[in-house]
Amino acid sequence: MIGEPTATSEESTTKKKVKRMLSVNLKLCKGHKACEVACAVEHSSSKDPLRAASEEPPPVTRIVVKTTEKGHVPIFCRQCAKAPCVEVCPTNAIYQTEDGVKRVKEMKCIGCWSCTIVCPFGAIQIDWERGIIAKCDLCPDRLSKGLPTACEEACPEKAIRLR
Repeated sequence: MIGEPTATSEESTTKKKVKRMLSVNLKLCKGHKACEVACAVEHSSSKDPLRAASEEPPPVTRIVVKTTEKGHVPIFCRQCAKAPCVEVCPTNAIYQTEDGVKRVKEMKCIGCWSCTIVCPFGAIQIDWERGIIAKCDLCPDRLSKGLPTACEEACPEKAIRLR
C-alpha cells in the first residue's frame, strides 16, 4: 500500500526469519471497535460473544481504538525487534517466541506495570481484575489453525491485516 498511511509492527530478525506483524490502513479504519470486541472474545474463557460479556473476570482486549481529530488509530503491540517490555520485566513474564512474537506468561506476571511504562506505543493493557498485564499475542490459537487474527477477521473495513 504505497502512499497509504499505516501503523505497522517492527519486523523481528530470528533464526527462522518469519515475519509476523499487524498492519493497519489508517484511511480505512472508521473506529467501529469491532476489533476490540473480537479480541476480548478471543481472549475470553468461553470464546463465545454472548458468554464472554458476563464472564468473571471480564476478558481484556489487547487492541484499543483511539479517536483523534484526524481519525481513528488502533493501538496494539508492534512486536518490537528489541522490545523494552521484554527487557524490563523482572520475572521474564513477557518473552519472545522463536518467530519474534512477544507473549505473556500470565502466571509469572507480578503486576509491577514496568512494561506499561516503557512501551513506546502504550500498547500494553492492564487487567485490573486479575492484577496482570495483557498485550497482543497475534492470536496463536487462531494462527495455528490457519485462521486470521480475531481483529483482522472482525474489521468490517478490512483495515487490519496480518503480514
